[in-house]
Amino acid sequence: MSLNIFQLPSGDRVKTKRIGRGIGSGYGKTSGRGHKGEKARSGTSNIKNEFESKKPYTSIPKRGFRLSSRALAKRNKIMSIDFNDINAMVELGVISNIISKDVLFEFGVIDCMSMHVRLIGNGSPSTALKIELDHITSGAREIAEKNNCVIV
Repeated sequence: MSLNIFQLPSGDRVKTKRIGRGIGSGYGKTSGRGHKGEKARSGTSNIKNEFESKKPYTSIPKRGFRLSSRALAKRNKIMSIDFNDINAMVELGVISNIISKDVLFEFGVIDCMSMHVRLIGNGSPSTALKIELDHITSGAREIAEKNNCVIV
């Protein structure tokens, strides 16, 4: 084995762009700056600030606002399910009679275990269920108690 058999991968050493070295280089004459204009000159910059035309008070951060429920749901990762969703999962055989965060995560209903799951009172359960969720609305609690569901 000798050192002359080793090669660098292609693209490992990129040649630097040599500006102003004749027309054959592709960056000769105007050196890639085009003809005339402010950007062709040396020592100047034409960088525009996107906030130049704004009033100063619009750039100051706002304090003391309340997040909307949609923004709060995104921040806290709250997912809402209702009894219609649960009935569909029971019919498909995804869940049996226990509804918990572990079961929902195992079957891919929720993305991560840190998500909060809220049960909403739409529809009614088709079977007696054992519910172990973070949040249960008062309407869902009433419907569950009417249908002999156990809330833990």
